[in-house]
Amino acid sequence: MIRRPPRSTLSSSSAASDVYKRQEYGGSEKGAMQRVVLCLLAAPYTNAAPPPFTGWSKAWSWDTIQAYNFGQNTTGLDSPSSLRDKSDYRVNFVDGFFETKSPGFRNNSEEVLAKEAALLRQADPRALLFVYRQGASALPQFASTNAILQNPEYDQFWFVDDSGAPMVGAWDFRNASAAEYWRERVVLDSVANDSNVQGVFVDDSDAWGCGEGPGAHYSADALQEIFNATVENYRLLAVALNTHGMLPVLSIRNHLSNLTSANWTGGHCAFGEEALHFGMSETKYALFREMRLPSPQFGENAEGCVAAVKNLQSEVNLVPTFMNCMGGGWEASNLTLAAFLIGMDGMAFYGHGEGWLDWGWVWSVDYGNALGTPVGDVIVSGDGFVFDRRFEHANVTLDCRAQTSAIDWHHGHSP
Repeated sequence: MIRRPPRSTLSSSSAASDVYKRQEYGGSEKGAMQRVVLCLLAAPYTNAAPPPFTGWSKAWSWDTIQAYNFGQNTTGLDSPSSLRDKSDYRVNFVDGFFETKSPGFRNNSEEVLAKEAALLRQADPRALLFVYRQGASALPQFASTNAILQNPEYDQFWFVDDSGAPMVGAWDFRNASAAEYWRERVVLDSVANDSNVQGVFVDDSDAWGCGEGPGAHYSADALQEIFNATVENYRLLAVALNTHGMLPVLSIRNHLSNLTSANWTGGHCAFGEEALHFGMSETKYALFREMRLPSPQFGENAEGCVAAVKNLQSEVNLVPTFMNCMGGGWEASNLTLAAFLIGMDGMAFYGHGEGWLDWGWVWSVDYGNALGTPVGDVIVSGDGFVFDRRFEHANVTLDCRAQTSAIDWHHGHSP
């Protein structure tokens, strides 16, 4: 893991570059997420008062920025120094790509991830841990899915192409047997009784509903059916996980529809935050979203910057959030971190990675600085383009017109 040197200036500009890609609880209105290769945020939802998921409350504090780690191809967890690095984070998403695993685990990654979670739990009993599962594709790395990929008896589990041939590995949850197999065998069999984890991260939850890949072979009406069936499957998963005090974390694309730029084509897929939220009913679940400044979702100009900040403020009023700037170096992270601090509320987490593999996930000394609770409301000036917010131990400014930010830490590193 890369460690960031001390900040040499309190002001920086952002020029986020293209990158690779790849929630406690809130109220009962609408919200959102997009999967656009740059900066991401995740947030859990509920339509009803949540039960006391004590792991979440123990893991979060206003004392410092609450950072999380999403490094994939995690290696060296048998190393005390590597475990110490990971335990700095309040949340760890446990892997997702398995090329570096030993050959004996190639088709049994459920066991690999369980072992990783146990090591991380031992290193930090307070941390929140979410293990990886894939929502769109059946991966050969998992024993539960490898067992059916080459078996024609399961061809009805997959989408079909224009000729009617099965697109093996592309889950079609309109098939009730496929949905049940994914829910019970792929997720619950190996996760529900694992006391080391707080839930499951479901990657690419909406991929086919946005009309790409297998979804390109289906009409708009069929995509809506796919959406409805997929949401019902996720709702049933959430019900099962909730009984164990766990959450599913679902990766989808759309942000709040009233703020998202009409020019961003990703906003036109069947999956939307509002519809997903109501479809999930009274279950407890989380969303994993992506966002950036400058923002292709909201517009890369000053107005888009303001819309992105307002979107974050609206979302955290409904739900807690994870937000991350992916790529663009430290200048991009500085701007995005300032936006996060302007919009954050309780149960908000932040991270920065230069790619999704473990080596590119970075720890900033800013994460260790004393923060403290907010002092007063966010102050907006400069014709609505400048945001200022004070905390007990820091002052934060974001200037959307100038694309600059400043974070003044009063007392330095928190003991």
